[in-house]
Amino acid sequence: MAETVIEKASTAQVPPQVDDDCDIPELDSGFWDEAELRFPNKKEHITIRLDSWIVEYFKRGPGGSPAGYQSRINDTLRSYVLHHLSKEAEEKAK
Repeated sequence: MAETVIEKASTAQVPPQVDDDCDIPELDSGFWDEAELRFPNKKEHITIRLDSWIVEYFKRGPGGSPAGYQSRINDTLRSYVLHHLSKEAEEKAK
């Protein structure tokens, strides 16, 4: 993978439309009061065999881009599991 080099730019090098942030309101003192520090869920690296048409479906993704297809599979599985866990909890509560 090629490395991307990012260099510091002087104010003179920043295009006016980027430097002009006057339409962005100032943050008030309470902006961060209810902020939460969140860490992503730890993911486990596994090997899984799936039907090829299922993989192709997730690789098509929004705009036909394969980028993020593994995250889409993970999100779908998470939704499935959470749904079934809530159903189990409802059954136990009866």
